[in-house]
Amino acid sequence: MSRTRFENIIAVLRVADLQRSIAFYRDHLGFEEQWGCEAGSPIGSVGRDGQAIMLSTMEESGPTTLWMGVNDILPVVERLQAAGATMIHPPQNRPWAYEVRFNDPDGHVLWFGSDPLPEPAG
Repeated sequence: MSRTRFENIIAVLRVADLQRSIAFYRDHLGFEEQWGCEAGSPIGSVGRDGQAIMLSTMEESGPTTLWMGVNDILPVVERLQAAGATMIHPPQNRPWAYEVRFNDPDGHVLWFGSDPLPEPAG
């Protein structure tokens, strides 16, 4: 029996306004427009560092949580705070990651994490 090979897995986020969402990911997180980003398109893809997110006005489900592992979340926090994005969970050091959560313009949870910070010597 032949085994199916999954070539990629991409999150699809429901958005109210495709152009507004593309601008958010492009302008505040440094994503690049990949395809379907022209005016009038119901779906598009943005990507960064070999990773992609599809944004769609056709989806019927509500907000989603999207985990994004990064090498350093502090610049992400600074950029999103400067952009006025809503922080829903401040930076916190956990055993698995140093993490923070923001909402995007459609209420999706953007959960960023980097390696945990070393615990101070006691």
